[in-house]
Amino acid sequence: MNKRYYMQAIQHILIEYTDDKTYISRHEILDLMEKKYGWQVSKNTFLESIKAMNEDDHVVSTFAENRKGYRLLIRPMDSGLVTIICHTVHSSPSLPNEAKLDIEKRFLCNLSHNERKIYNNMVFLPHPTKNGYFDWLPNMNQLAQAFHYNKRIKFDYIHHTKDHTQVKTARRFDAEPRYIIQDDAKTYLICTGWHDHPISHFRVDKMRDIELSEEDITSSQLSKQDAYDYAAHNIFMFGGEIITARVRCKDSPYIYDKIVDELGDKVPYIRVNDEWFDIVFKGTVLGVTILVSKYMDMMVPIDPPELVDRVVMLHQEALDNIQEMAFNRDSSGSMAKNTTQSNSSLSSTK
Repeated sequence: MNKRYYMQAIQHILIEYTDDKTYISRHEILDLMEKKYGWQVSKNTFLESIKAMNEDDHVVSTFAENRKGYRLLIRPMDSGLVTIICHTVHSSPSLPNEAKLDIEKRFLCNLSHNERKIYNNMVFLPHPTKNGYFDWLPNMNQLAQAFHYNKRIKFDYIHHTKDHTQVKTARRFDAEPRYIIQDDAKTYLICTGWHDHPISHFRVDKMRDIELSEEDITSSQLSKQDAYDYAAHNIFMFGGEIITARVRCKDSPYIYDKIVDELGDKVPYIRVNDEWFDIVFKGTVLGVTILVSKYMDMMVPIDPPELVDRVVMLHQEALDNIQEMAFNRDSSGSMAKNTTQSNSSLSSTK
């Protein structure tokens, strides 16, 4: 039997049965080699295989060194990396359960039994309201082919209706696939060549019936920097006209984390006074509106005027709806006794 096969078998056993705190004896390894592979390996052959494994790199800690047994020092994949990948896969709303289990199985085989137990005890749970999109993996396969052959693609796009069904849009799209990015826990395809849009984007999980066109991609190459800038400016991946926004932020222990999370760590802070500072950044009107609405207790739009007007209009509509619906939702009158007090409180804050 080729010594290389013995070395591979020993490595697999050490991956599965040892870790930083767990060792295995020579007799246990030889028993497992017979049970798993049907090989009866002598002591000398085993020791020669271990010596060969340690010739280039010291990958196996031996009984002679530690007086405890054998364990693997260098793994094909670090256990921390495997755990992060498996957590990400398991909690992803974009993958069907069958695909999740298959991917997890492939990566978890790089962990020992004890490490797998730890993973299974602390595994991130998928969001209970998020369902896997079963077109995600086939779509990625089709897009990989389009990238490889430099072809345009045609595809349908879906949206959800009030009765929880998926409906295709009236048009079939025709575009040039460029890059795939991840934003806000969703996967997007960055495209060129769709109508008169220089750059556009589509959610991969909402694409249907992707077909490779006979046409090659002919427009000038889109650089990675252009794609990064496009994604950065389309905050929350809302499209539209790009503006330069000035937003005033209330100084607090939390606001700096929020800015870095949403806009990155390159946005300068312009001090206004001890309580407030400004940030200036590029984004779409809708994206910036959603951002300042999300953090309305800490962010105030300052410029341009159309952004300010839009935010004021949306917040006024929301306030009107609250006053109309929330304060009067109980026809029995249980809310009526609070209405006067609530309205007076609102008036006093104007």
